[in-house]
Amino acid sequence: MRKTTSINSEEAWKRLVYYGEVFGFVVAWIVGVVLVVQAAQANQKQANKPSIDSFAEVGLGNVSGKPLK
Repeated sequence: MRKTTSINSEEAWKRLVYYGEVFGFVVAWIVGVVLVVQAAQANQKQANKPSIDSFAEVGLGNVSGKPLK
């Protein structure tokens, strides 16, 4: 009787570990997809912002670009 109990508990642990691995794998994929989607949305938001095209727009029209680098 004791052998059956230990075999069942071992089998229960194996099932728990298996389902834990499957659950962790699925959650990792979901988190990865969410991060990729958020990164793509952040890049689109930044692309829509106006940018500075030249030094003249920020009042540095008389300064060359070399000292600023």
